[in-house]
Amino acid sequence: MVAGTAALTFLLGAVIDQDGTVVSGAGAITVGSLAVAALAWARYRGGRDPRDLYLSAAFAVFAAQGAIFGVGWALAHNRSTYFVGTSEGAAYVRAVGAAPVAAYAWQVGLILGGSLLLLGSPWTDRRGRAPVRAIAVFGAGALMLVTADLLLWLGYRDPADGLRNAAGGADLGALGWGFAAVGATVMLVAAARTWGAPFGARPSRPWLTVAFVLAASLAVAIAVLADAGTPFLLPADLVAAAVPGLVFVGLLVDQRTDSSRARRTTDRADEILGGRAEIASMIAHEVRGPAATVRGIASTSLTHYDRLSDEERREFLGMIETESRRLMTTVDQMSLALKVDAGSLRFDLMPQNLEGIVLAGVEAVGAADRRIDVQAEAGIMISADRTRMIEVIRQLVDNAVKYSPADRPIRVHTRRDGTDVAIEVVDEGPGIPAAEREHVFEKFPNWRPPGYEEQPGTGLGLFICRGLLAEHSGEISIGDGPGGGTMLRVRLPVEG
Repeated sequence: MVAGTAALTFLLGAVIDQDGTVVSGAGAITVGSLAVAALAWARYRGGRDPRDLYLSAAFAVFAAQGAIFGVGWALAHNRSTYFVGTSEGAAYVRAVGAAPVAAYAWQVGLILGGSLLLLGSPWTDRRGRAPVRAIAVFGAGALMLVTADLLLWLGYRDPADGLRNAAGGADLGALGWGFAAVGATVMLVAAARTWGAPFGARPSRPWLTVAFVLAASLAVAIAVLADAGTPFLLPADLVAAAVPGLVFVGLLVDQRTDSSRARRTTDRADEILGGRAEIASMIAHEVRGPAATVRGIASTSLTHYDRLSDEERREFLGMIETESRRLMTTVDQMSLALKVDAGSLRFDLMPQNLEGIVLAGVEAVGAADRRIDVQAEAGIMISADRTRMIEVIRQLVDNAVKYSPADRPIRVHTRRDGTDVAIEVVDEGPGIPAAEREHVFEKFPNWRPPGYEEQPGTGLGLFICRGLLAEHSGEISIGDGPGGGTMLRVRLPVEG
């Protein structure tokens, strides 16, 4: 009967007395710690996060102490008068000193487990160092545990009984309070490390912090009440059971969060790959035309070179230059769109003079034959990556040049609007219908203004502008120009 009840205590964490009352705390703590160790190990195998490895090893230490001293030690020294879960059994455990020995063991377990938890939140950057090996972590934990438990066994065994009274019954003495101080300190430091560095940073695992603080209080509670951790349920055992319980639930929540994050990352990766495939397809389409033209002109020139006049040769070379420039523009646009779509561009945001950016962007268009009126308010500063913002202005002005009559002016205005600055690029072209205004910011819109259906272009200009502006906390919209045509309006926060 005793052996059967002991096995049930060890496996299920409960000892049932003659009235059917659950009175065991040690078994529940043991099983809970084993569950945490197993779950943390499974997470480590899946993600190779060293924090999970050290967490698994620490709770394996707690589980071992619970099994050896919380349950096994007391049950191994029973006599005919010892009844598991009864008041007679409790009195016997205290009389022979099992409770203080178990208390020392719990405190030592908290110290050793807390030391492993500290290693799980390294104080220095491990990049460039050898990866942590699981066998080394568990081996170190097992070695420390065996050494400490062997010292406890040698210090409190009795040749006659196999056990003698430890520190006078339930009084742990100075040694117990010393263990309590060290254990509480280690667990509190581990709690501080899980909260974030520097202090005040958002914790990645706040439930671990709470669990470690509870473990620190348990180290002190054991010194106050030495019967804690024996097979008899006491208030301190509720705190001990809450530690693995809180960590187990936290790991499950963390697992669900990681799964959701992984799904979002996978979806984003699929979106990026899909966008890249679409852009790559368009690259092949857009490059094929000018490349074929250049090849055809070059082939004709070589075949008929001796029969061509100097004027014809210059004309052919000019055509090659024009198509080559178009080809390079297409490649540059596609490359920039790929990076914007993938979010891989780097931005160096610094205070910049907006007037200088606007003038540089207009000049980069290279439309010397078009009238472009620039009215840029002086003294406006924005936080921007100068190169990227010049590209935005160039794209907007180039778009206006392409889709407006050659004899009509293009106006570029900047003005302060409260805490923002507005940049307006206005043309006198056919305009963009309201139903198409959001669509033209997508990759490769299949819409062109009436009369400009054959206008060459990648269809990525406004898509690139919106992506670059998003990194500057800016936005872009489309409206009607004052005299017809299109107004492209950019809003950016003013620096300072």
